[in-house]
Amino acid sequence: MINHPIESQQTQNQQSDKFCSECKEEGNKNIKAKYWCDDCSQFYCEKHSFIIHKFRAFKDHKPTLLNFFEDIYNPIERVCQKHQLKYEYYCINDEEILCAKCILDSHNNHEIKQLRKCGKIIQSVDDEFNDIQNQIRQMIKHKNSFLTKILQETNNIQEQNKYYTKLVNEQIQTLFQCLDRRKKEILLSIGKEQSQKILLLGEQSEQVKGSIEYIEQFKKYINFFKKSKKNNDYFGMMKQKIEISKIKKFLKEQDFELNAKSGTNKIFVIDELLQSIESLTFHTSFSVEESSIIMEEEFYELETINVEVFLKFLKNKSNTKNKIYINCTILDTTNKIIFESKDVVSKVMEDNEKHRFNIKYQIEEYGDFKLKLEINNTQFPLQAFSMRKLTIKSNILNNKQVKELMKYLPKNKKYHLNFDKNKHGSKNDLFHRYCDFKGSSVVVCINEMGFVFGGYSDIGWGNTNGGEYIHSDNCFLFYCGNNSQLPKILKLTGSDNDKALVWGNDYGPVFGPENSIYITKDFQRVYHRDSTVYENPPNGSMEFYGHRSWSESPLRNLECFCENK
Repeated sequence: MINHPIESQQTQNQQSDKFCSECKEEGNKNIKAKYWCDDCSQFYCEKHSFIIHKFRAFKDHKPTLLNFFEDIYNPIERVCQKHQLKYEYYCINDEEILCAKCILDSHNNHEIKQLRKCGKIIQSVDDEFNDIQNQIRQMIKHKNSFLTKILQETNNIQEQNKYYTKLVNEQIQTLFQCLDRRKKEILLSIGKEQSQKILLLGEQSEQVKGSIEYIEQFKKYINFFKKSKKNNDYFGMMKQKIEISKIKKFLKEQDFELNAKSGTNKIFVIDELLQSIESLTFHTSFSVEESSIIMEEEFYELETINVEVFLKFLKNKSNTKNKIYINCTILDTTNKIIFESKDVVSKVMEDNEKHRFNIKYQIEEYGDFKLKLEINNTQFPLQAFSMRKLTIKSNILNNKQVKELMKYLPKNKKYHLNFDKNKHGSKNDLFHRYCDFKGSSVVVCINEMGFVFGGYSDIGWGNTNGGEYIHSDNCFLFYCGNNSQLPKILKLTGSDNDKALVWGNDYGPVFGPENSIYITKDFQRVYHRDSTVYENPPNGSMEFYGHRSWSESPLRNLECFCENK
């Protein structure tokens, strides 16, 4: 194509001597140019070509050696080799330079322009581009001055930081000196108090000796209790526990008296023994052989979490009535407890008996959670799950249908109702005003027979004159029938993803070149027919929207949800 104007024979003759435009501005008018930049529409010497195209804004420019430029941009001096006539025309359809006979031979009905007129048009574009180039230079100068100010402010901040750092260090040093003085004072006071404490400890040791016999008996009962528990001796365990309770009561009273006299913490020996009693809680004589937790990984708004726990117990020789202590806790990502359920199952456990129980709870928050389950102090592995919000509030789809549809949509994206036919009206320009270039979108339709269908566009929507095919690898269609069925997905087949969508200002949303979904300009009718770009329902259009292929169907309502990014 011709990108530079050639207005007369005089300009052709002058083209042999070109001068650097930057040197002219600096006052050196006789410096010959070596390069031509088509993007800048300027001639440059070697020095200025390097300087100008070093900036980021001009790095993509490709300067051309002047000899090569003159060979390309002086086509008027050439003669048609076929007809030996001068080149005077340019074919826009074929992008070729022509003589008069070439037009008659093979370019009838093509759009033809005279080379001279093309040159004038391009010259005006070059002038406009020069203005833009000058504006960019001014912006670069402004940017450099702005960066200088930022550097100055940065230096000021660094100086302030040095000053305040020095000030803080001095204050810290002063604080350490104060702490050293206080430390010496405390050590002196401790020396006086230690002598008093030694006297008190002597009195306390006499009282502790009196309870040694009880402590020895306490240890024996604990050992008997452990043996009874190991042998599943229920009555032996109960007997030892009664004796332990008596001694425990005595030790607590003794410990209270010692504390009252000493004014200090508990005697460590007694306290440790009491803690060992608390840890020996009486449980059942069985153990869990296997278990499983049945729950979904994802839950949605207005949905109740249902957890089913399955347990199988080892053989129980004593065949006595046992208690199963079940503790279920739901934690958030910070391990904060947001729900806790405790349950006790009291029954006689038979050999290898299986037991199931359910936990139901409705979380009022959204995000990631963990389920913590304990059975008789045995903790099971944490079970992770998520609670997601229904990001599509539709008047056509119910919550179950939205939940199913969201499984196929990208996670962590929120969609807003940008267009509702019954609310905004049946006008094509309103749809494009509210929905064009708003990010990914979901279109939901319902026709007069109650059939619900629609599609997802990860590209969103736009408008072009006459229509334009848009490529996508992630679009899909869906349909729900007319009886509140869950959405069924029709994915791209991969045969021609370049035509997944159609953008145009003469109609509403359109999926596929064969019009898998086609909304008319007045938003009153919808059409569907089988496609090679998208998968098709088993029973074709009748299953999709209740009509035969490419049959007119009145549109009751249409909703378009956009990401609005």
